Amino acid sequence: MRITIVIPTLKIGGAERMAVHWANHWTAMGREVTIVTLDFAGCRPRFALDARVTVVEAKQLWWRPRRIPEVFESLMACCTPAGAEDIRNELPLLLRIREAVLSTRPDAVIGFSHLTSTRTAAALWGSGVTMFATEHANPRTAIPKEFIAGGRDVYRLGAATVVALTQADLDFLIDQGAAQGEVIFNPAMPSPALAGPARSRTIIGLGRLEPVKGFDILIDAFSRLAPAHPSWRLRICGDGRAHAALREMVSRSNAAIELAGATSDPYGELAGAAIFALPSRSESFPVALLEAMACGLPVVASDCSAGVREIVRPGIDGVLVEPHRAAALAEALDRLMRDDAERVRLGARTPEVTSRFSLAEASARWDALLEPAMPAVAGAGSV
Repeated sequence: MRITIVIPTLKIGGAERMAVHWANHWTAMGREVTIVTLDFAGCRPRFALDARVTVVEAKQLWWRPRRIPEVFESLMACCTPAGAEDIRNELPLLLRIREAVLSTRPDAVIGFSHLTSTRTAAALWGSGVTMFATEHANPRTAIPKEFIAGGRDVYRLGAATVVALTQADLDFLIDQGAAQGEVIFNPAMPSPALAGPARSRTIIGLGRLEPVKGFDILIDAFSRLAPAHPSWRLRICGDGRAHAALREMVSRSNAAIELAGATSDPYGELAGAAIFALPSRSESFPVALLEAMACGLPVVASDCSAGVREIVRPGIDGVLVEPHRAAALAEALDRLMRDDAERVRLGARTPEVTSRFSLAEASARWDALLEPAMPAVAGAGSV
């Protein structure tokens, strides 16, 4: 069976981590996996990728076709006027995706991220290839402005089966017009090492340095607490567009705050901490939160999505706080910073996340989607 994953980049991020995870998992099952990237950067992923996985860069096109290919004329005829215009404007990229993906002779194609998934579904129109479009962010707040009409049309036309991380996300996408979908959560993998939340005096945040991740809120909250907790420090691992703004915030604070840069060893970072903080303004089913809990860390998380509420059980393995409010985050952190026993009590239950959201269950759900599709596309090499 040939599976092709399409993703914008193989840099650090939750979607990238899941793409590499599933590529490795399916390769270990004896499937032939190719990853097609669109970033034209020529770099291998920051996460460990099985050497048997092929990575292909979609070749850049520096020209626009003189005429619209017949297959895309057929798609545009089924679209709304706004969707057809999106298809027309995106033709060079759609042709680039189509050529790269079909060159891998896939039995099934899986897009990672909303924009890449919908573009890939449009690019493969009329190819006969089974397409799955995975959502890795909260679709209520994170759907990009590009290709909105075209994306809605390809979902409405059933060009792809939408794979959402939570039932609430899928319900929203169905309400927006998606014709078909399934729920498959991000699995929580057991950690190679457990944290000692009573011993450490480090609060850790992990993720892309983007406004949506709310690290400015976390820096504000910790700065308020620092005078009362001089032995504590805040360590934020990640990189992104907000790095300069966050560095400026840190320079104005007298608190022990470190912007440590991106890491390819999240478990190693998490194992040395006492508390994991997720200050996000919006999330879907955050991988970093799953990793922190698998390490045995008590968590303080922004109550910003149905996925976060599914993962964190307040009073059992973590604390949920009102989103966007540094004061609420500071109050919750302060309580845990003062109470070694409470951190240990919450941390003792967090590794249960690996059974609540197990790899076996997520894999079984993917198998249920992938296997029936094989006879329909008759790809060589199927198993």
